[in-house]
Amino acid sequence: MNRSIPAILLAAALALAPSATADTEGTTWFLGGGRTAGSPSELSIEQARERLGDQGPDARIDAVIQYSRDGVHTGGPFGAAVREGTANAVAVVEPGDTVIGYSQGAVIAQQLKKILAGAPTVTAADYAFITFGDPTNSKGGEMPFMRRHRINLGDLLPPLTADDETAFTTTTVAQEYDRIADFPDHPWNLVAVYNSLLSAKDHLGYRMAWSDTTQTQRTAGVHLDETQDRDRVITTERNSKGGSNIHVLVKSETLPLTRPLRTGVFWLDRVVDAIDIPLRWIIDLGYRGVRA
Repeated sequence: MNRSIPAILLAAALALAPSATADTEGTTWFLGGGRTAGSPSELSIEQARERLGDQGPDARIDAVIQYSRDGVHTGGPFGAAVREGTANAVAVVEPGDTVIGYSQGAVIAQQLKKILAGAPTVTAADYAFITFGDPTNSKGGEMPFMRRHRINLGDLLPPLTADDETAFTTTTVAQEYDRIADFPDHPWNLVAVYNSLLSAKDHLGYRMAWSDTTQTQRTAGVHLDETQDRDRVITTERNSKGGSNIHVLVKSETLPLTRPLRTGVFWLDRVVDAIDIPLRWIIDLGYRGVRA
């Protein structure tokens, strides 16, 4: 396969080739998120599938692209880990493949997309990308927010962005109020910001089925629990290169801000439901775009 890739990046890719091996014809690759301190960097295929609820006989993830997964929680530079993962991905991803990235892995998927789009003979059908909890997504990612407000922490957490101007189809899945992927647009709305900062549970709970954007896909999907059928707001935009950018906002049934008040006692939770109604209206004022 011929690609227009800078020689230095190609050399790095060959030197850092991942341990995962697979038949790359039509392979669905997974790029995992950052690891916690003390946990191994290598991610097994079983762990990858479990992360997105992609289990059972119809599991779609075929192989894992390995990288250090260093970042904020390990004290390692996020940017260096992204460059390593991007080089590893360049070494194995072939036309016909699908690349799935979660959290930090989504950042790598977006950087990979930019490189592959530069190949002189590339077509829209050559690659597809799906990201979950993507901090670079333009509709709520924390990194575009950092860039807009000139927050730059260097290689520790660089304000990278996604490239929406490629010919490839990209599906970006964000859970509502996830601090990483659905941060408020208006920081002056302190209620919205605080609500988002309490959303760790949302960032850890993504499901592969949420990327199914048509009724046919949803009907054919493997549903392991009722949370996979939550309401979704799906917006599709066509960019100047002809590519489709599909953004899936998975609606939250509760607010991170008031979850500590929920006890499981029916009547008490109904009181919290009533409190959530005006709070949600205030919180949503902190966001732009379609949310319902």
